Amino acid sequence: MRGDAVLSPGLEITVRGGSMRPALADGQRVEIRLLEGTLPAVGQVVLVLDGRSTILHRVISVGPDEVVLQGDARPRPDPPLLLSRVLGVAEVPSRPVFARARGAAEALRKLVRGRFSAARLPAAR
Repeated sequence: MRGDAVLSPGLEITVRGGSMRPALADGQRVEIRLLEGTLPAVGQVVLVLDGRSTILHRVISVGPDEVVLQGDARPRPDPPLLLSRVLGVAEVPSRPVFARARGAAEALRKLVRGRFSAARLPAAR
């Protein structure tokens, strides 16, 4: 999700795109707190500099020098970014439960499919 931003205290950006749905909608205004010597935490939504534009995604992993992000509506994480690219933390609701459970739901579907497939096998004689 891209944002139009010029950094200043009390920064507010307009969300562009749907990668953070349902937590953030296209056109929604979001307040950004600038990071001041602290690391972003897993679960926070951060604004990062990506070339000449900005991206607003959720932190899924923080390492000593890099951070891994993922949009709530995206199936895969973004490539790792240097921590120095993180500009600030967005004031947004926590990730919805159903978004966190996406992987568990897929595993359950596979289990159910396998169970029903096994039920169709002819009975042993």
